[in-house]
Amino acid sequence: NARRHGLFDQFDPAAQAVSFKAWFDEQRAVKFQWDKAPLFSMTVHRYCASRFTLTLAEPYLDGWSVTLAISELLEWYQQLLEQAVPVVEQVRAQGEFLLREADALDDPVHKAFWARQLASPHQGQLPLAKGSDYRTLNVAVSTATSDNLKRIAQTLGVSIKAVLLSAHLQVIAFISGRTEVITGLMSNSRPETTAGTSAVGMFLNTLPLNINVAGLTGSQLIQAVHAFEAQALPFRNYPFAQMLSDAGIDNVIDSTFNYTHFRPYEQFANN
Repeated sequence: NARRHGLFDQFDPAAQAVSFKAWFDEQRAVKFQWDKAPLFSMTVHRYCASRFTLTLAEPYLDGWSVTLAISELLEWYQQLLEQAVPVVEQVRAQGEFLLREADALDDPVHKAFWARQLASPHQGQLPLAKGSDYRTLNVAVSTATSDNLKRIAQTLGVSIKAVLLSAHLQVIAFISGRTEVITGLMSNSRPETTAGTSAVGMFLNTLPLNINVAGLTGSQLIQAVHAFEAQALPFRNYPFAQMLSDAGIDNVIDSTFNYTHFRPYEQFANN
């Protein structure tokens, strides 16, 4: 479902900003109906001949899929501007994703691994505000801090993701007053194939990470997080809902860590 606001470019910049914010706030309240197509919409607001905003609204794609959809569309647009004919190829990977999930469900080793993670779960770690308002908090990270985090990761031989996840766990421990911490780790469960890399869909799972931070130095916690990710990698296709069902609990996760680095956007940074 594609839409273009044709009169938007007739406004002055200040009016454009006001108009776009009003439209965007209104769209945030629009709900998709699962039994009616389409389940996504793309809208273009044209500011002038050389500047526009492309907005994608959808209820089901993972972040990498959103990146692929937008970046491929912009690539095709660029090719059309250059009088080239875009080459569009069909990619399918959802079937293999579901087969791997079914295999995991039938494997007792997968079940036993996650049963150990949820053997003694505890609930009610974080003070949660009443209501369901969704808010986003953007925190600027200085270049110096970013460089230091990367240096720590390089020194320890781990990913920057492990360094940031360990900081996330330390914050939860501080706020909750507990040394035993459990959080949800958003995991990419895409098939490790060419099709899996370029497919658009939902290929995510939540992995419970249960760790005791007591007595661990910052470096030791980072290495423990890194070790967990390596151990969990072969078992990441086992559905989170089934983990909870196996453990006989509703949910133990009141926080989730999701690390993203959408590299395809970098090609548009100066274009």
